[in-house]
Order: sequence, then C-alpha cells, then structure tokens
Amino acid sequence: MAGLIIGYLLFNFQWFIKMNGSFTSSSKLWGSILLLKTIIETIASLFAAFYLAVALCYQRPKAANSTSVGISDRRRIAVAYFCCDDLDPLALTSIVNHCHEDCGYIFVHDDSITADEKIRVDNIADSINQRYQRKLITIVRREKRVGGKAGAINNLLARLPSEAEFLLSCDSDSYLYSSDTLRKSLSYSGFRSNKNRKAQKAYGYWAKI
Repeated sequence: MAGLIIGYLLFNFQWFIKMNGSFTSSSKLWGSILLLKTIIETIASLFAAFYLAVALCYQRPKAANSTSVGISDRRRIAVAYFCCDDLDPLALTSIVNHCHEDCGYIFVHDDSITADEKIRVDNIADSINQRYQRKLITIVRREKRVGGKAGAINNLLARLPSEAEFLLSCDSDSYLYSSDTLRKSLSYSGFRSNKNRKAQKAYGYWAKI
C-alpha cells in the first residue's frame, strides 16, 4: 500500500511539473513558486483520490435490527428518576407524561438530605399522582447514602418487583419529548439477550435487568 501511494505521488508530481513548467521558467523566483504549487497540488491529489475512493465504496446504512419485545405486559418495564436535593418538576413531569401508558412502575429515588427538600419531593409526586387520579409515582429512599449514584441504583434494583425486566434510568435533569420513547428503545433485539436479573448490560440509560 505504501509503495502504491508513493508511486501515485511521484506520477502526479511529474504530471503537475509538466503542466506547470516548474523547471522551464527563466526566473528562479517564479520557478520556486511553481515548484511549491506543484507540491501542493500533488498532495491535494492524494486527498482527492482518497475521498473519491470513499465515495465509490460508500454503502447506505442498514436499518437497525428491530425485533420488538412488545409492551403487552407493562409490569415488565420500570422507570426510575434519581434526584438528590435537585428534583426538577418539569423533567419529572415530562418523564411521567411520556411513560405512564407503557410502563408498570415509576420510581423516584430521592437521596435528598434536607427535610424541606424531602417534603418538596413528596408534594410534587403527590401533585402528579392527583393529576392522573392514581398513584403513578412511588418514592424510594434509603437510610444510608452510600456509594453515590451507583449505590442509589443498586438500592432501587433491590426493591424492583420481580416482574420488571427493563429499567429506564433517568437523572434529575433528564427530559423525555416523545410518547413512543419506550417502544422505540425496546425495539432493538439486543434487549432480549440477557435474562438474568442483574444490570449486566446497559444501552444509554436503558438497562436489561
């Protein structure tokens, strides 16, 4: 490959020399300028050949393998919202609005420190539940805040119902903008590869548990 590239550059260099007349100019200054122009054109021709080859070999991307797992049983899907003195009501509302029809469980894992913040979290969750006239949100807390975000996730996994197979994990500033987010995410066959109840595989914010 290296020999082919060198040969290509030498051939083009000689070609551009003939085109530019670099060594036939009577002026040394003008000859130097033409020589520099020839070198630049030779290098540029290599890039031109490369991108031409890329264009000729280009293949249109194939559609993703989308073997849907379906949402026939909403109990298979859980959504978790994690916060620690930073609950965003608009973010949580967007998640509930776009997930409540396709999931069986919505958890708010609250690691807030102050009592006032815990009360605020409770009030926001109650307000959303009242809006839908049913208990959509379940608040989860732990006595000892050990392990940071990983510890919070492990605490939630330990409390998940046995029916739950998929978990959508959201940070406090996560927003959802489409009601088919869960269906599109679950359309990839990779989610079917792990049947162990452990967070062994993660796909973005998704985890198959």
